[in-house]
Amino acid sequence: MDFPDDRALADDDRHRGDELYLVKDLLPEQSKMGEAAELIQTAYPATDKPAWGTLISEIFNTPEKHDPELVAGLKSLLEEDKWAEKMNLLSFEGTVNPQKILSAVLMISVAEGRVRPPRK
Repeated sequence: MDFPDDRALADDDRHRGDELYLVKDLLPEQSKMGEAAELIQTAYPATDKPAWGTLISEIFNTPEKHDPELVAGLKSLLEEDKWAEKMNLLSFEGTVNPQKILSAVLMISVAEGRVRPPRK
């Protein structure tokens, strides 16, 4: 669909499909997020919602300091090579935390070399 001011865009700026990210593309099996949250809440039952972000960060930044069975379970659920990025998206409720989507997309894009340098 073209819009009246679409002509002002350079051809290479139109319809960049590689810049539209959907949660289902990052996390095709979102039910696994609920399972991951349940694993963490079972291992750390005293953790409340305000402390959740700190706990998640600690687990994926220093997995060696946490129960190896918990970490193995999380890696199995969230894919071994992308588990840390997916952990960053995990909410206390076991869903995708909408406040974390942009940072996760940027982190994944930079890791894959998909961020374009600024225009001159």
